[in-house]
Amino acid sequence: MDFGSSNDLPLLFRGVTVPDQADCLLVQLSGRLPLQPLYDSAPTPCTVLYKLAFPRWTPDIDYHVNEFYLLDGSKFSTSRRHAVWNRRSSGPTASTRCATTCRARARKAWTDFTRSAYGAVLHDVLIGTRRKWLTDLGERVAKRYNGTAPDAGNWTPEHSAFLGRLGSRLAALTGSLRPDGFSLRQAAAELDGIVQDVVRFTTAEGLVEDTDDWHGESRTALALELAVARLLASGAAPVMPRFAGRLSATLDLPEPTAWLRTVEPLTPGSKVRLSSTVFFRPTTSTDDARLPRT
Repeated sequence: MDFGSSNDLPLLFRGVTVPDQADCLLVQLSGRLPLQPLYDSAPTPCTVLYKLAFPRWTPDIDYHVNEFYLLDGSKFSTSRRHAVWNRRSSGPTASTRCATTCRARARKAWTDFTRSAYGAVLHDVLIGTRRKWLTDLGERVAKRYNGTAPDAGNWTPEHSAFLGRLGSRLAALTGSLRPDGFSLRQAAAELDGIVQDVVRFTTAEGLVEDTDDWHGESRTALALELAVARLLASGAAPVMPRFAGRLSATLDLPEPTAWLRTVEPLTPGSKVRLSSTVFFRPTTSTDDARLPRT
């Protein structure tokens, strides 16, 4: 809003009843250029213009600063024909783009979406770690329990410690999605942390899974892994909804509609179809053509 139109505000609002300050909160959205203290849309309108309209009004003001998103080092701008078209794809491809953009979400720091980062997230994180663990888990459930979720058996201190760690992860993930601490980057990091934790847990427990004397303990370890899969299906819903829906279906669960308050086991006897589901695929030439370019 330019200065000339600002001078007309008292006339524009003449005769308008001043809102009750107790019921009002002014919200100012400002975009800041990378590494620059100046703002693309300065806070002046929120802090000055309302004074011109209502000189005696002193409401609360809430400032929200958005750091500009970069694309291969350049400011992300529709005038440069920049766009990330999630709507053009579905299933594994869309989930990969959601994961990449959430990881590079600009919040209190400028970030950069690059094609190389997209490839790294897909091949190293989503395929090389997440899909690999889920497929392996499904194969072990199919081999040892005929494709159905087992009940927990004997518990060890390591099992209890791992369950406690999962609870801490759930609390951190919940906090990253609350209004006072909302951060998609942090949410994506917590989801990655959950998978990293369970991969380490699986490696350690795998040393004794075929030992007859530890059959009860191995059953508990597998039940905990399935609890992680259920936690991942629920926790990923706000960030990667398509992936969350597909994962829920493979665990014999409906699509998540409510947030988990605690880490819950998968109901014993539930059908598990993880090994036959492809959650993420390597990119094709068509997928590459749809990625944004500078």
